[in-house]
Amino acid sequence: MTLKLVEKAEELETSLEEVSTIKMYEVIYFLYTYNSSLKKEFRFLYKFHYYLTKKEKEDNPSWGDFIAQMDELYKSQIETF
Repeated sequence: MTLKLVEKAEELETSLEEVSTIKMYEVIYFLYTYNSSLKKEFRFLYKFHYYLTKKEKEDNPSWGDFIAQMDELYKSQIETF
């Protein structure tokens, strides 16, 4: 619910247009990228949050596709971090 207040700030007139959010999947990807010893655990965490039910499996990418898509979006930014 909190994320929706920020994401739909104009529509809901919450005055939160300038606020940025970090989503759980972004945190999982960042930690996965920087902590190679826990890659299995981050895979489990992703599946627990985004790939558990039949509906989630229809809506969200598999782990491998998730990593590939996130690499495409964020890899260059993370490499400079």
